[in-house]
Amino acid sequence: MIQAMALDVLQPSADLMTDVLPASAYPKLISLANDSLNVLMVEDVYSDAMIIKIALDATKIPFELSKIRRGDAVLPHLSISRMISELPDLILMDLGLPGMDGFEVLAEMGALPASIRHIPIVILTAHKHFEYIQDTYPSLHIIGYMNKPCSATDIKPFLLRARFERDRQNIH
Repeated sequence: MIQAMALDVLQPSADLMTDVLPASAYPKLISLANDSLNVLMVEDVYSDAMIIKIALDATKIPFELSKIRRGDAVLPHLSISRMISELPDLILMDLGLPGMDGFEVLAEMGALPASIRHIPIVILTAHKHFEYIQDTYPSLHIIGYMNKPCSATDIKPFLLRARFERDRQNIH
């Protein structure tokens, strides 16, 4: 059984936007909503990465995808991305990675600057019951987990939340 759990997933509604945002923000909001999400997928298994890519495509939400296959490449990638102001809007993180496993990557990310620690992270796993991870890394912005293989229905709430959070930051 395929299962995904989005922790506190926020899906913006028109009522929410009119209650929270000033009228001057609407043109910028429309512009931002059309921008692609910058998604970083950290996955070493080719077939799993292809299924995730197919699920992302099926959501019909525009995105640009960066792929990393080794855990020890994540921190250098994020550091360079931060220097050129192109951090991902969402990280899809597998836990069983070569070089440095996902648990080690998450632990080291906890010591990085806030701009990196606050990137929404979705844990990808072939196992069940990984709810405890959010409590294990409280300084990170882990928004949920997905069991592999995943579908568009599983991943879409996370994309919507990442886009909402990115757009909310860019408006204010």
